Amino acid sequence: MTTGDYLDEAPPAAPQIVDSIVRPDDGGEGCGGGAIICEGMTNLGVTLAAPAQDDHAPAGRVAYLVYLERSADAARTTRTPFALVRERGINATTLYVPLDESWVDSDAFVSVSAIDWAGNESPRTEPHPAHSNGVGCAVSLPGKHRPRVAIGLAMLTGLAWIRRWNRRCSSLPA
Repeated sequence: MTTGDYLDEAPPAAPQIVDSIVRPDDGGEGCGGGAIICEGMTNLGVTLAAPAQDDHAPAGRVAYLVYLERSADAARTTRTPFALVRERGINATTLYVPLDESWVDSDAFVSVSAIDWAGNESPRTEPHPAHSNGVGCAVSLPGKHRPRVAIGLAMLTGLAWIRRWNRRCSSLPA
């Protein structure tokens, strides 16, 4: 995809997972000082060593594909991401993904890759076990939203390929 006057074909640097935690429903205690009631809400928090770096996208403008599965091998090989997540700020290092309660106290492995504006995807991290702890909240999305993430990713990738093809064809001598 072209961004300005250049063709961006280089993927962002591969992220590195430092920690991952499944935060279960807090039992109605609320979060953020009790400002929001989180009963029935669960989320995955993935902490990265540093935000992904890209050759052209500015800081904070790289998205992440989060692959969450019940085994390390499945997290390593699945083709469908569980979620597409943006950083929450320029130097943010924690990604939050809403989950349903079936992920609490079960085997969970997460793998992450970074994707830039042009649709270039970095290599995926090695699967990291997601531990469970007793605090946290998020808005829970049922599993039926997973196909929407896959469709959105496919559209983004298709758009990048079309733009690359158009750029290459327009640079050929007449």
